[in-house]
Amino acid sequence: MQSLTKTRFHTGACSGQPVFELKSLNCFHPDTVMEGLNSVSDNYEIIWIVNGSGTFSININSWPIADGTVFCIRPGSPFHCQATTGLQGYYLSFNDAFLGITAPGNEAEFTSSLIRMFRYIRGANVAEDLAAELQVVADRIAEEYSNELPLKNMMLRMYLNAFLIGLSRRFEAEFVCTYKSRDIALVERFLGLLKKEVNVKLMVCDYASQLAVTSNYLNSIVKKHTGYSCGYHIRQCIILEVKRMVKYTDVCTKEIAWYLGFTDMAHFSKFFKQNAGLNFSVFRKQTMVAESVITMDY
Repeated sequence: MQSLTKTRFHTGACSGQPVFELKSLNCFHPDTVMEGLNSVSDNYEIIWIVNGSGTFSININSWPIADGTVFCIRPGSPFHCQATTGLQGYYLSFNDAFLGITAPGNEAEFTSSLIRMFRYIRGANVAEDLAAELQVVADRIAEEYSNELPLKNMMLRMYLNAFLIGLSRRFEAEFVCTYKSRDIALVERFLGLLKKEVNVKLMVCDYASQLAVTSNYLNSIVKKHTGYSCGYHIRQCIILEVKRMVKYTDVCTKEIAWYLGFTDMAHFSKFFKQNAGLNFSVFRKQTMVAESVITMDY
């Protein structure tokens, strides 16, 4: 296999044509630089460090290099590698056309897993058992890459798929936990903000903006984990606040409405009836009677 040099890897293939490249890191010496800062690639790139140390950067983020680390680089992302010891490992480069991820009938599960893999696997550690399996596949890729036998691309594609699936399986559970924990954290932050700012923020977009997500995304995540939309939670929180103010304060109806962002009393009354199931005046009377009964019993 060809050794990496200090220059950017480039296959020279025309756009839209299948591209695949495999190189060895075994001759990559300490104190040398592998970089892709001046010629950004349109390919997916994987650098698997079997042995070695140093620093690896993608865009403006950096990770330490250690034995068994792998870096998945998305198209259009510049990278920089500074080795402090000799490196052993592999460099893989391929495009959409070679892998066929845009071809009709391709498994959506594999495509989405690949997208997640190239978004999150940067400086991740490959366990010894998986490393042994990937080594076998990498050797097969290297053997096929060096020959000129019929159906070479088909065989390379098959082995590459096996390599990618093996790698993605290792991290898929982590992806699921990451997505789930992020989703739950987002829901909790939304509900926390809602309790604090229900009288200030009445629209889903207000909360989405503060949480740095789109309204549609926030609504979908909240509904997924609570069973109800953001709008439902906002309305119920407003109703709860109205009831709390009626029960524990002496403020008049106009003050309650104004505090919660209602400038029109008719709109406030209609909103309360639609979401509480009874007229505001009826609720207030019921609350007053209940308090009166409790006081007399006491």
